[in-house]
Amino acid sequence: MPSSRNRPATDALRRQINSILDDLYELKAVSAYNISYLDENSGRVSWARKSTDPMIADFDHITVENYLQWVDQDDYSALLPDGSMLQLTYTLSAASIVGHRLCYVPSPITSLGEWASKPEKDTWLGSDYAVIVVDRLTESHSHAALRSVVRFDYDPANAGVGHPASHLTINSVDCRIPCIAPLSPGEFIGFVFEHFYPAEKLRLSAFFDSLPQPKRKENLIPDSHTNAIHIAW
Repeated sequence: MPSSRNRPATDALRRQINSILDDLYELKAVSAYNISYLDENSGRVSWARKSTDPMIADFDHITVENYLQWVDQDDYSALLPDGSMLQLTYTLSAASIVGHRLCYVPSPITSLGEWASKPEKDTWLGSDYAVIVVDRLTESHSHAALRSVVRFDYDPANAGVGHPASHLTINSVDCRIPCIAPLSPGEFIGFVFEHFYPAEKLRLSAFFDSLPQPKRKENLIPDSHTNAIHIAW
């Protein structure tokens, strides 16, 4: 649990997440976002959840049902115009990051269709997207999109063979691609926009260029992966 002496450093991370998402909302790059809070008991910086149920009951696969539950209960840091979401959770101890779960959850449908251009939808709610997705998938399976959740995990406490301290997971929980270090909020959100919304990244290039660039202090790539495929930056 962060002590009062470490509160300024801890609070800086919370304020950084909120500032980035607020700016992206003003720039119309996100449709809605939830304020991040610090849980004094767990040391977690994340949005305030409405439900006490686990976010994922079965870790084998993320399902459309998971998406609908999350979007309907506002279980996200930010909701994007296409119905995709960002989930940012950090765990801190003595003002140091000791874990994170940074997740991009793409919309399970190909398009919002005419809903996206409705003038009354200046402010979207997660429940709006839940209704649209159900309607679209009920209407036709041709609206379904096979997109993988992209998740950056930092979990040094459980690092071991097959479980790098910092890794990228896509498509399957058994896929853990080693990463050189944990990610800052700006690095993660910039990665999502660069690789999944390149036109928006270009439009917002001045904003992303203005974000602080963390100094890399560590290299967490396991010796066994030094000459194998891994992610470094």
